[in-house]
Amino acid sequence: MDDKNNTEREPRTEVERLLFKNERMQDALLDLKDTMSRMIGEGRLPNDDEVHQWFEGIDRKLEHEAADREVLLFNHGAMTTVLPKSTERYQPDLQVRYQEILTTCNKAYADADYKYWIGRFQQAGL
Repeated sequence: MDDKNNTEREPRTEVERLLFKNERMQDALLDLKDTMSRMIGEGRLPNDDEVHQWFEGIDRKLEHEAADREVLLFNHGAMTTVLPKSTERYQPDLQVRYQEILTTCNKAYADADYKYWIGRFQQAGL
């Protein structure tokens, strides 16, 4: 018997794979913060400036991952009215979005979505 949850499935596209990886990274960072907080409470980790710098670094990494996720969700075809800002690793890509929508919807919907976004991309200089 398959031990995977019935709602889980393998990513079909590169963007889905990147979204899955992003989600796992955010979960790992949150788990790390939780573990460190617990260790401070148990007295196994000092509650000092160095440890707080670690927390700040984790928070910055979480912010970057959240910004990446916004771009990846856009590229995956998420319903939105806001063009996300590019990050260090990813940028909104209308061609990728179009292809992603084609894999999940139909050509008419993908074409309409493309027409909706093309002007916004041109205004943003992308």
